Amino acid sequence: MSTKTCTICGNPAYHVSPRGAHFRCEALNSDEANKDPSEKPVSLRPDHRKRNWLITGAVVLAAWAWTGFMGPGTMLNGIVAADECIRFAKEREVFKYGDFKVSDARNLRIRHSSWVVDVFAVGPDKKALESRTCVVDGDTIKITSMLENWYWR
Repeated sequence: MSTKTCTICGNPAYHVSPRGAHFRCEALNSDEANKDPSEKPVSLRPDHRKRNWLITGAVVLAAWAWTGFMGPGTMLNGIVAADECIRFAKEREVFKYGDFKVSDARNLRIRHSSWVVDVFAVGPDKKALESRTCVVDGDTIKITSMLENWYWR
């Protein structure tokens, strides 16, 4: 037995016709009568998921542009760029004048789609300090000359 009542006449949902057949009240077939009172009203606001994905994509694209549109290999090299530059400077004996020993690599940064780091060497009396700029780009490592330093600073 239906518990709904007719919104027009207040009678139970099924009415009896004069011929004895049961028929459903037309007022119950309307949209207002079929609404569930526990349902929340439908919002006309647009779905924000698409907008959120667009904003996320724009932020990722902006971060990629900030790095100079680096490839994935070059971007991952930033993790080990400082260590590789120290190893490269020791191997190639970059600091030839005096008994300088490579001590540290600092100031890791991105310039012109490459990782750039400053390699420091300390002199024998611990008072002299020299630096060279090291550039890591994909699979290549190079120590810049004094004439190229301005470009990578």
